[in-house]
Amino acid sequence: MQFLRFHFSVSRIVEKKYQVFDCDGVLVDSNALKVKALENTLLSLGSPDEFIRWAVEEFRINFGRTRADHFDAFLKHQTVGGYRMNPLCVDSATEHYGRQVEVLYLSCPVIEESISYLSLNVPYGNSFVVSASSQVELRAVLPARVPDFSEERIFGGPVTKVENLQEIASELGVGNMVFYGDAVQDAKAAIEVGVLFVGLAKFSADPQGLKRFCFDNGLICFDSCSEIIS
Repeated sequence: MQFLRFHFSVSRIVEKKYQVFDCDGVLVDSNALKVKALENTLLSLGSPDEFIRWAVEEFRINFGRTRADHFDAFLKHQTVGGYRMNPLCVDSATEHYGRQVEVLYLSCPVIEESISYLSLNVPYGNSFVVSASSQVELRAVLPARVPDFSEERIFGGPVTKVENLQEIASELGVGNMVFYGDAVQDAKAAIEVGVLFVGLAKFSADPQGLKRFCFDNGLICFDSCSEIIS
């Protein structure tokens, strides 16, 4: 029965005409680097260790939110000792973090399982990127690293994933799309829009959280795209 269910899942995925991919942890192995970039940013601002530990974990388990949403959460949090970020500190942190991300996108490894899956199974022009990362940053870098995506098919922040998925679905139709993500927030966005979701856990910042959420909600979850090809 598990064998049949696996192949039914694969058939549901590959029959979709339009394939939509998250970026971090799906196309590029950047999650751990982004977590480190955040930690470096908070250290450079002199944030106390207690706050940094909380913020890094909050960030790690909530990949899929826009940068603005992440820093808004940081702004609202107060440590036991009374430390809170102020708006000017958030502005500095956002700018500092953004500069690091621009650099890491140029050098972080691409995820070969996903790139192979794209080249073998998705006709050029039928693939899109929907990410919470900055759209400007992604459009400047990603087409050179993953040629399957042209700038106009890359969507990112500050617009949310839900809004970007809705925009694409309004043109292509919800039933024609599948969204590949590596975070619980990705799965929640797909559920809200009504798009078929495929979890990819291998490069996720929170693989166990993703697997648990997919299991609890009857969603498809693989280790990587190589399992879909097989």
